[in-house]
Amino acid sequence: MRLARAGRAALLVLLMLGVFGWAVSGAEYFLRLAYLTALLLLGSAFWARQALRGISLQRTARLLRATVGEIIEERFEVINAGRWPCLWLEIRNQSSLPLAGGSRLVTNLGPHHRRFYTARHLLLERGLYPLGPTLLTSGDLFGLFLRHRLVPAAERLLVLPMLFDLPHFSTVPSPLPGVRLARRNTADLTPQTTGLREYMPGDPLKRIHWPATARYHRLMAKEFEQESEATVWIFLDAQRAIQTGRPRSPLTWDGRGWRAEEVTVRLAEDTLEYAVSAAASLARCLLRQRCPVGLACSTARPVILPPDRGDRQVDRILETLALLQADGELPFESLVFQQGRFLSRGSHLILITPTARQSFLVAIEDLLERRLYPLVVLLDVQSFGGTRSNQELALALRQRGVAVCQVRCGDDLGQVLRWEKSFRASEGLPAMRPGA
Repeated sequence: MRLARAGRAALLVLLMLGVFGWAVSGAEYFLRLAYLTALLLLGSAFWARQALRGISLQRTARLLRATVGEIIEERFEVINAGRWPCLWLEIRNQSSLPLAGGSRLVTNLGPHHRRFYTARHLLLERGLYPLGPTLLTSGDLFGLFLRHRLVPAAERLLVLPMLFDLPHFSTVPSPLPGVRLARRNTADLTPQTTGLREYMPGDPLKRIHWPATARYHRLMAKEFEQESEATVWIFLDAQRAIQTGRPRSPLTWDGRGWRAEEVTVRLAEDTLEYAVSAAASLARCLLRQRCPVGLACSTARPVILPPDRGDRQVDRILETLALLQADGELPFESLVFQQGRFLSRGSHLILITPTARQSFLVAIEDLLERRLYPLVVLLDVQSFGGTRSNQELALALRQRGVAVCQVRCGDDLGQVLRWEKSFRASEGLPAMRPGA
């Protein structure tokens, strides 16, 4: 823009100089200079006026859901539907996606022609990002006059948290003998049959018990009982005041020549990012084991996802965590207190927090009294650049028989997150302890 203004100013000065010189001296070469300069200005202005006529841009991403650390490809297609060639076209990707590629300079795009290229984006941060807008700039051959057009974003990319495989995370233990879970009949087919009843319209044929039908001379259907499995709740501390971290070191990448296996992206050195990634990895691992998993986050408007199974629950949890922000005001233990009252006896809780407050112990004792079994994933705040220490809190939790898995900045979550069964015989309460 500045160069275009400087060029136009220089030509205007040259035009004035030619006119003034011809008026003073009457020399013909001053007049020729004035004519040439005027023609250059008028011709450039005319060409720039129609430079973007018929020009359109289409952006198409192969995937609209990906995780941090992956590389996605996006196709840019430029179409010239006009009657004039486009001498040059600058395509500038103005997406808020960090390290977004796709900005190029296309030259000599003929009429009724199209040009396409592929851009690669390295995903560094979770969130929802529009793939755009895109700024198109063109003009005359000399760049004296520029035309701009802003193409709005047509698609959005959801970047999920970084996920880790958890090979050391064993299946959640079942409740202890003497702890009975609520049982109820269900319309789903399960391995547990509770009895027979008369067939009702709408029952599937596979539920008919043919020997009983022959005996009673009427259609009889089997009743099933819902499987009794331990429910797992993941609680995530999103209070703004206790989060800490370091700014990410700058990373430059032009989106060319790198393969996905050659790129290594580490988690940002931030307690919230480690907590979100741990929660996402734990949820995926447990849901793969067919455990009902719920999620609770202490954000400004607390997020509560009821326990469920299946791929849909995985998607719901990952989408929620992808957009999670540390904007909570209430202490984490307040959420634990409030939700602990509504959890069924024998449930398991995974509490992910960087807290160092001793008041957190009161919430833990309340859970133990309700026969709720917590595993605390405690983020070492000092390793993330914080000033306070939560080592005393970790020691106090272990003294109460609560499993504590301490995570430090730089740890591989796939190796440090462990859940092993053990029992405190003196109190009959299960304690999950992290492996060494």
